[in-house]
Amino acid sequence: MVRPTRLTSGFVLGGVALGACYALEPGEGIAAGIVLVICLGTCIALAVGPRINRCQARRPWNLFMWSGLNLMLGVLTRPWAAGLGDARMLIADAFTLTGYALLIAGLVVLLRAVGSLDRHAVLDGLIVVLGTAAPA
Repeated sequence: MVRPTRLTSGFVLGGVALGACYALEPGEGIAAGIVLVICLGTCIALAVGPRINRCQARRPWNLFMWSGLNLMLGVLTRPWAAGLGDARMLIADAFTLTGYALLIAGLVVLLRAVGSLDRHAVLDGLIVVLGTAAPA
């Protein structure tokens, strides 16, 4: 296991600080900027982390990264798409649903990589995914 470095600690503290700023309910533009920075930071961490730590199974982490990008696009396009009133209104939903599908695919690939693709393990993982998605 790799010891946390100052860069890692700063990255985590920055994320916590941005999360605290978001919790203070700033204006809509500032909130969208905070979401953008947090999502991009998360995607960068998912792309760089497995390489730095020499992860053997990188594919699930790439799927998680693409999932995060799609979910971010869903969140950021929702205010724009909600005011359209026609089929273009579903653009944000398409990004969001694609993000969830990639998240589930990443979970399945990760379980296969560690050799634990038992039915109960997949169900446990899906319960976790749905539990984290429920507040959204």
